[in-house]
Amino acid sequence: SPPPPSSPSPSSPPPSSPPNPFPLDHLEFSSVFRDLDALHEAEEKRRLKSAPSRRRGASSASQTSSPDPKPSDESWLSILEALKEYKAKHGHLIIPRGHKLAKVCYTFPFWSAYLRDYPSRVDTLRSLSFVFSRLQPEWNVLVETLTVYLGLHGHVDVPPGYSVPLHDEAYGPASWGLNLGSTVSAIRSRGLYITNRPERILQLNNLGFIWDKAEHNFTLLLRACRAYKEVLGEGNRALRVPQKFKIPSNSPYWPSDLGGYPLGLKLTQVRQKSLYIKSNPRRLEQLIDLGVVHGNADLSWLSVIHASAIYSFLHDKTLDPPVGYKCVGPEYPSYIQGLPLGERLKDVRLRGRYLGKEGQGKKRREQLDALGFVWVKKRGRPSKSKSK
Repeated sequence: SPPPPSSPSPSSPPPSSPPNPFPLDHLEFSSVFRDLDALHEAEEKRRLKSAPSRRRGASSASQTSSPDPKPSDESWLSILEALKEYKAKHGHLIIPRGHKLAKVCYTFPFWSAYLRDYPSRVDTLRSLSFVFSRLQPEWNVLVETLTVYLGLHGHVDVPPGYSVPLHDEAYGPASWGLNLGSTVSAIRSRGLYITNRPERILQLNNLGFIWDKAEHNFTLLLRACRAYKEVLGEGNRALRVPQKFKIPSNSPYWPSDLGGYPLGLKLTQVRQKSLYIKSNPRRLEQLIDLGVVHGNADLSWLSVIHASAIYSFLHDKTLDPPVGYKCVGPEYPSYIQGLPLGERLKDVRLRGRYLGKEGQGKKRREQLDALGFVWVKKRGRPSKSKSK
């Protein structure tokens, strides 16, 4: 039998640690950044020196500056080694934009310093499937990506978490992996790329960029409500939509861009959670005008005022039904059949029901006055005439 394994002696070296699964985390790029910084600094100095000289009309000889520093071959080899290592690990060079390697090699200064005058290096990177289109400014990539997204979806209302899929042939390689949703949100919230750049704002406007997401969503809701009233409203004042109702897709009767819109769910959220209308009376008024109600009180009021209008018309513009009066008959629509109108108006008269809010209450009082509502009932029994 084989001898038992001997225990390691105290002087023996410890077992080697497993290889680092993220070897790029420890690559040294200090020399690369130093070379790029030197190039940028030299360019800035030449620009500052040449501007006054041009204004004075100085000769070209006086504008001669020292030649740009050249990046070292060691820096190039360090970058190339990192690119090869990334390619071996991931199978591509679509490096995330926040990665430190991307910040080095996918920039125009990298092209200017390391590639423009070195065709052999360009060939080397091409053999690694280097994404040369990533060397253009990020703004150009963004506009190109948004243009493709618009062609695919018909809008640029990009969901917050959307990223362009890798190897998606609909987009160019420069767009692959771009977190388009978060970029659009950053433009909207903090002016990324567009601060003091009106020409870029114009570009986005031409693409149909949505600057106010909340207002855009509310506008969609209004359009869906109007479409529902036009197609299925049956002339009713109140807009009653089943909770699970969605705007049909591929239907000639409905707007094509609203196909699949969950109108029933949105209206439920309006009533229960004040979606879109919280602290926004203008929007609430717009919905009420369409027959959308915010809570059960509004729903009940719309029924009462509709029934009152019919009663007033039938009774010579007088609104004074008996307490026990109910809306029954062909003159009343189905959704208010059986409504105890007498009881409801009694509550209005005695308890101020439906009239709680100052602005809204005033408007409702005016509606009742226009229908001939009797605010004060005569007391006592009617007197009987005595025969003589």
